[in-house]
Amino acid sequence: MTRQPLSSADRRPFEANLNKAYLYQFFMNFQLWWPIWVVYLTDKRGLSLTQVTALDSVFWLVIVVAQVPAGAVADRWGRKSALLLASLSLSAGILLFGVADSYLLILISYAGWGLGLAFQYGGDSAFLFDTLKALGRPEEFQKVYGRYWGVASAGVIGGLLLGAPVAAATDLSLPIVISAGIALLAAGVAISFREPSRGLLAPAATDLDELPADAAGPAAGLSFADLIKESLQLAYGRPLVRYALLYSAVVGVAAFVPIVFIQPFLRSHEVSVGDLGLFQVPMRVMAIVGALAAYRVSAALGERQTLVVMPIVLMVGYAALGSWDAAYAYAAFPVVSLVSMMANPVVADYLNRRIPSEKRATILSIRQLLFALLLVPIAPTLGFMADEMSLMGAFWASALLVAVPMPFIFAVWWRAEAREPLPEMAAEAAPAGE
Repeated sequence: MTRQPLSSADRRPFEANLNKAYLYQFFMNFQLWWPIWVVYLTDKRGLSLTQVTALDSVFWLVIVVAQVPAGAVADRWGRKSALLLASLSLSAGILLFGVADSYLLILISYAGWGLGLAFQYGGDSAFLFDTLKALGRPEEFQKVYGRYWGVASAGVIGGLLLGAPVAAATDLSLPIVISAGIALLAAGVAISFREPSRGLLAPAATDLDELPADAAGPAAGLSFADLIKESLQLAYGRPLVRYALLYSAVVGVAAFVPIVFIQPFLRSHEVSVGDLGLFQVPMRVMAIVGALAAYRVSAALGERQTLVVMPIVLMVGYAALGSWDAAYAYAAFPVVSLVSMMANPVVADYLNRRIPSEKRATILSIRQLLFALLLVPIAPTLGFMADEMSLMGAFWASALLVAVPMPFIFAVWWRAEAREPLPEMAAEAAPAGE
């Protein structure tokens, strides 16, 4: 069955999906805790960096357990349902985080927080790709997904600029409690989404995501357990997908480092609580640039060259932070942030063009699963190094976390691509920029 073009009236709700998705992402990221959450835990709750990063391990462990089932929920019962659950879980987790007065309650809040992100990561990329596919515009995914993450960074910037002054004027807890209400606004947006029907996602002749044919089959005809099983088998059994997922997980771990350690870095160089947000804004501005420019950079350099350059820049950035014990080393954070955000649309586009619609959310969730699996042991290790050695030692370790596995990943990935070239029509459908 080949999908039929939509009429103008039928296209409107799916066109609206794109703007609504941007608004949803904004509310999920316009969080006033961004500039102060680590300081909140260390100064108000009395935790060490080792304890803070141990909390992160619990957070990511929840994602390990929940991520693939969350993606299967999105495939089985709809991306809209998953995104609604994401905003509700995130709101509840943040509210508890802001009022928790014990380590146990903070742990529980992290679990709710992690569950929310698991549902979001399990549904948003697939929702956007399916919407574009229903509109007959799947080749625009990298550009649209870049904008989506650009909006996320814009939301973060708003939270950074507002959250730190609110915390300085009132209390470190208040910005966090307000953020729970903002996250709840995203639930209202999610309710208004129009989900594309399976009929609108029938394959066209040039669809990359329907190759090979043996991966097809409506998710609605599979049990929940079978959907997870078949998606895992496909992700592992198709080398191009397997190595792209592994690459994305390693780059994701590298992107995690500045989020946790920039606040201790700034405090170590005598930046006040009220100014913490201001000093984190350049990092987020560069994240917007990276997200919006990703498809242009990929078109100019080529997909493979872009994938190679990004981890090299990350390694250089962390090496600079590890080598230079001065406030000026701060300049490396925006560079790292730019590349980290650029990786999202590039890798997601690569994967979306190689996996079937009916298993898309579940397979994309495996990317987050691998990332979380790596962070469960790595996060507390880096926190311990920062406490017992120095922040510079943690930055050097971060550089090595990228430098050591990447040559192996590229070697097996490119070998797999040589054995499994894209069909001619599919290759022509790949995005080439504007």
